[in-house]
Amino acid sequence: MRPALLLLLPVMLLAAPAAAQPDAREAELARLVEGRIAGPPERCLNLRRARLVRIVNRTAFVFRASGRLYVSRPLNPEALDRRDTLVSWRLSPFTCAGDLVRMTDRYSGIIRLVRMGPFVPYRERR
Repeated sequence: MRPALLLLLPVMLLAAPAAAQPDAREAELARLVEGRIAGPPERCLNLRRARLVRIVNRTAFVFRASGRLYVSRPLNPEALDRRDTLVSWRLSPFTCAGDLVRMTDRYSGIIRLVRMGPFVPYRERR
């Protein structure tokens, strides 16, 4: 039994940093919305009034609009990278949960499609 444990030890050591990273991403997102109160999710967001504040790696988009932060957790968060640029090719100014948006890597030009999730508004406490 002891040899089996010795064989698993390198795998466990390599997996430990990977397991810790989602917590760091969630902590980054928590810092962004700290001191704010979450509202009910909204289906769509008007991108003409919104500004992309941050992409939290493999976690979420954070937009600012009308004094609120909106967090959208895509259905395929593994495609998110903070170096990417959000490119919308829609004719409508609205992007909604379930819509596909294109993410383009600034350096390599690699294109990934991301399916948007609902937009959770966070307003400041009064």
